[in-house]
Amino acid sequence: MGFGRKAQARWAVLIGAVGTAASVLVVGLAWSLPIPPPSGPAHMRIESVLVAPEAPGPGDVVTVTARVVGVRSPTVALGYAVQFGAQVAETRRMDRSGEGEFARTIGPFADGAEVWLLVAASVGDFGPIVSEPMTVHVGTPWPVGLSTLSIDFASVPPPSTFFFETVEVFLRLTNTTPIQSAVLSYVMMGLGGGDGTMFEMNQVRVSPGGSEYAAFIEPSNVTVEDRVVVAYRVAVQDAAGSRVVSRVETYIAEFPRPVP
Repeated sequence: MGFGRKAQARWAVLIGAVGTAASVLVVGLAWSLPIPPPSGPAHMRIESVLVAPEAPGPGDVVTVTARVVGVRSPTVALGYAVQFGAQVAETRRMDRSGEGEFARTIGPFADGAEVWLLVAASVGDFGPIVSEPMTVHVGTPWPVGLSTLSIDFASVPPPSTFFFETVEVFLRLTNTTPIQSAVLSYVMMGLGGGDGTMFEMNQVRVSPGGSEYAAFIEPSNVTVEDRVVVAYRVAVQDAAGSRVVSRVETYIAEFPRPVP
């Protein structure tokens, strides 16, 4: 009788130990399994934007690949402008090229051209969100040290504005040789794509050692969605061949929404 009780006690201890080990094993496996990242519009982000080749030559086509995570079927657009060697500003829908990846081939571009680009993603009525801008030089490097050309000041728009409002871009330069061209390029990217344009800036004043230029962005000229991200940059070249560019600025333009 005593032996039976001892055997039962040992079996109970053994079964308990096995159960504990199994529990630890299950918990360990659960922790080791990959946890899917949160998904939904609020978690959408542009994880990466890659350009190939990184240093294209004249005549090369350029493939831009963006990876968008957090949602299943986003709309992805590539906005870009080509300056110094071409007068192009475009916004194109990117094609799905893999799980979460979207690609678009652009070019070829002329020797000495510079391409600045950024990617916008949206899903449903959420977005667009925009990547950091990138710059690609084509072929021959810029000439340097030919003059004192520089941008002293470039106006920055407010973070957001109404869709129909005109935004002035103002530029103050230091230059010792005449300005050959000052070009404003901008692209607009909305929920369903976008548009782009570029044009010469108007000289508004010339002073000793410097010049001032101005131009206007008018979103109402473009038929897109009721909310767009506008990105723009100014490129200047003087008679000596020196070049200078402003950084890419962005702002949101949207139709006023009724107050509930």
